Amino acid sequence: MIKMASSDYTHDKDEILGNPTVDEIFSRIEKRRQQDEIGKGDYTRDRDEIVGNPTIEEVVAGIKRMRQEEKND
Repeated sequence: MIKMASSDYTHDKDEILGNPTVDEIFSRIEKRRQQDEIGKGDYTRDRDEIVGNPTIEEVVAGIKRMRQEEKND
């Protein structure tokens, strides 16, 4: 069941966000800014260059090889 917001904005805001300090607010903004920077790019356009066009057999072989390497470490 969806809870409708009350008309008390301050209460709703505090319930959702807590009551952060100024430092916490700036920290959240900085974290979000960094996430936005990391996420820039066009994976759809770049994926062939990143992963190539492997067959299912090549993918399975790669997974098996990685698992074997993890066991050997």
